Amino acid sequence: MVLSGWSKLPIGARNLIIYYSIASIPEAIYVFFPVYMYMLGFSLELVGILFTIYYLLLALCNYVIGRLLDIRLSPKLCIIIIDSLGVIENLLYSIALTPIHFIIAFAIVSISSPFYVAYRSIEKDLYPSDS
Repeated sequence: MVLSGWSKLPIGARNLIIYYSIASIPEAIYVFFPVYMYMLGFSLELVGILFTIYYLLLALCNYVIGRLLDIRLSPKLCIIIIDSLGVIENLLYSIALTPIHFIIAFAIVSISSPFYVAYRSIEKDLYPSDS
């Protein structure tokens, strides 16, 4: 049976595996995202403009937040910020009907993106077990 060793794992490792399983679902969003925008009736040019705005916001926020991260934040607070903003972003995508909704969601993900660089190392600090 595939889950035969599940009970032998530490609680922290099991929680992390469950978390990864749930957190990987939104990855499919980025694959089908342009298709979703086309189904909403956006033109190819508008999708290109929206993605251009997204990457410009991403570059700007990475620079600004990178400068502001000289202050010390606790690892748990960083994880909470990343995941909370990700939830808000995905909720906005689910109700988005106009380009401004997408721009707001893009701004939110641009704010949280600088924290993603440290995400795996923060997890390693929070869950130091080898398992």
